Amino acid sequence: MSLRCIGVMMLKQLGAKSVANVRMLSTSQKLKKIGEHVPNNYLDKSIINRYKNLKYDSNKVQATYLWIDGAGENIRLKDRVVNGVPKSATDLPKWSYDGSSTYQALGGNSDIILHPRAMYRDPFKAGKHDVIVMCDTYKPDGGPSDTNHRYALQSTVDKTTQHEPWFGIEQEYTLLDTDGRPFGWPANSFPER
Repeated sequence: MSLRCIGVMMLKQLGAKSVANVRMLSTSQKLKKIGEHVPNNYLDKSIINRYKNLKYDSNKVQATYLWIDGAGENIRLKDRVVNGVPKSATDLPKWSYDGSSTYQALGGNSDIILHPRAMYRDPFKAGKHDVIVMCDTYKPDGGPSDTNHRYALQSTVDKTTQHEPWFGIEQEYTLLDTDGRPFGWPANSFPER
C-alpha cells in the first residue's frame, strides 16, 4: 500500500492527470525515466488482463497447495479446484504426488501425501475465494517425510501446551525480473546511487 501511495505521489508530481488507470511504471515518454531498465515495462499486459477477466463458477475455488520439497530449499505448488468455499485448511482434502520428482522418495512406492495446515487468500488469482494452502508432507505409511520439520516442531509444541512458544524467523528474499536480475536493476551494472 505504501509503495502505491509513493507511486501516486510521483505520478502527480510528474504531471499525470488521473492515476486510476496509470501503471506504476509507465513506458510513456514523460514518465520513461521511472524503471527504464526494467524489461517488464515493455511486456504486453493484455494476456494477464484476459485471464483476470475470465468468468468462473463462484462455487468453485482454486486451491494452490504449497510445500517445501526434499532439497529443503525449494517451494513446490500444485493446483486443485474444490467445490464450495473452505472455511479452514481442515475443510480441504489431503492430496498426493510423486515424491521421486521432488527428492522426497525413491522409485517404487513414491507417493507423498500433502496435509493442509494453513490457508490464506491467494492475491495472485482472479477468484474471490481462491486460496494458497500451506501443507506438510507425509510418507504412505503415515510417518512424516524426511524434510517435514514442522512435524517435529508441532510434536514439541503439543508436549508443552502450558508454555507459549516464541519463534524467531529471518526472511531474506530478492525480487527478480524476467531475465533473472534483481528487479529494477540495469543490465550488466549496479543502480546509480
